[in-house]
Amino acid sequence: MSIQISPTLVPRKAAHLTATVLPDGRWLLYNAAARTAVTLTASAGILWELCDGQTAVPGLIEQLQELYPDTPVSQIEAETVRMLCQLLEQELVTSRPG
Repeated sequence: MSIQISPTLVPRKAAHLTATVLPDGRWLLYNAAARTAVTLTASAGILWELCDGQTAVPGLIEQLQELYPDTPVSQIEAETVRMLCQLLEQELVTSRPG
């Protein structure tokens, strides 16, 4: 299944997950009900944390640009879309249109 990321998409962290930042910067997301865990890279974890259910994709990209000022905007945009697709596919975030 291929997920299309629209600029109006407003992602929200899945409520059933708890997050822990590991010593190496990766994130551990734990679903207590399912007794499952997923690890994210540091940048994917930061994106997951920014998914507040109020900020659409362009706002997320803007926030990430502030965090990574030396990274080209085109790279941030591409990586954000790629990571959002993975987060949605794994049901680590939910979405609604803006």
